[in-house]
Amino acid sequence: MARSVLSQQLRAAGTPPNISYGEGFLVHDLYDPNLYDNLRRKFPMWDYVRKEAALSDYTSGFLQTAIGAARPVDKNTLTFVPTTANRSAHTPQEIKAITTDRNFGMYKRSLYNQQGNLYGDLTQKDVNDMTVAMLAEWNRQFYDGDATGSPLEFNGLKKLLLVGPTIGAGVSIVRTLQAKVVTMMNSTTKLAMPTAILANPIVAYYISQEQQKMKIGPDWVGAPSTTYIQGRPAPALDTAAGLLPIISDPFNGGIAGTNTVYPTYIYSNDLMAWEYVEPLGQNGPQPKVFEFPMTTILETPYKGIMFGALDGDGFTDNFARINFEERTTIIDPSA
Repeated sequence: MARSVLSQQLRAAGTPPNISYGEGFLVHDLYDPNLYDNLRRKFPMWDYVRKEAALSDYTSGFLQTAIGAARPVDKNTLTFVPTTANRSAHTPQEIKAITTDRNFGMYKRSLYNQQGNLYGDLTQKDVNDMTVAMLAEWNRQFYDGDATGSPLEFNGLKKLLLVGPTIGAGVSIVRTLQAKVVTMMNSTTKLAMPTAILANPIVAYYISQEQQKMKIGPDWVGAPSTTYIQGRPAPALDTAAGLLPIISDPFNGGIAGTNTVYPTYIYSNDLMAWEYVEPLGQNGPQPKVFEFPMTTILETPYKGIMFGALDGDGFTDNFARINFEERTTIIDPSA
């Protein structure tokens, strides 16, 4: 009974939650090594985009825009007209760099060690977050890179793709995207097979609401479609190319104006890649972090680096950008 009363008194006095109650003793976790946060450490486009090793300081290759034609002839009098394939040099993209750095001071490392803790747990978290910081910057540049004229950034979608039309608030997003996919695919000379729709979460919400308004028959109300991307369920849009997953990404931000517009992309993953250079041969496209010897002021510096450029093929045929105005009324695509 005494222990129960003591426990109640301690709780009533506002005892910190990291004090536990045992058989006649208190255990206070004075140096709790656990750190908690809900910061973003996952980036959808980095996980989705293809990665290829770069061959030089610039991406390279040739763009073929047509195949040499064939024609019917008289089988008894064969005639031939020479034709050639139509090729031109592909516009190269320069490899760019993204860096970050962190210094770990001698005093804090010493104090943390003296408290009886292993410094490694905190170092591991902070070093890992250096990689996170570089991926966050990569994801921003994936959309906005060099869109404002910064030559240090790699070219993102806003720079690589045509501006595209702006669709007003009174026009259905679902029908606009579906019609654009039809236009892209309805060609006897170009093989366009889009694989995803890249949208701001607000546009993804608009699409979901429009899909719920779709009526097929007098009493049936459509539900949002779903598919899988990298093994995980994802919202989808039913198009002429099949169910296209909607990759909702807050880095795909709106453009402020009289009415905020949200660039939305029809994306072909097979025809775009992140071409990377491995820092000092460290295997793979992931950002790398290097530890250096202590400086003269006894700090241990860490440097993070990644190299690469975003490049693709057939930007005018296999990709599309459509800007949707923000809206307060959800349109019924079937109306």
